[in-house]
Amino acid sequence: MDRSGGYFCEGETWLVQSGVDYRPAGINPTREVVRDVNALRRYLAERNLGNMPVYAVIVFTHPRANVSTRQPVVPVAHLRNLLIVLRDNYLAEERVGQSLIDATVRAIMAG
Repeated sequence: MDRSGGYFCEGETWLVQSGVDYRPAGINPTREVVRDVNALRRYLAERNLGNMPVYAVIVFTHPRANVSTRQPVVPVAHLRNLLIVLRDNYLAEERVGQSLIDATVRAIMAG
């Protein structure tokens, strides 16, 4: 997300800072990314790659974005701390072998 401003995510609820208060954000990156993950999982399952784990991170790229979270459904990071968030979540352990990764990349590129 390339948006500036203050955001707060609790669970799957997104708020945006308005002065000293927060109001509903009018966007929901969590719903969008969950929809995308589910679509990719279906696509891979149709190609006999249903055992490939699919994960997501909501990444803010704008330098003036300020994001706080409380138990988000999907991890949230600013670009400057993305590697830290990945290490704490998805890169904490090896999940798949190289042959599954190669087959998945080929399926996505062909799709």
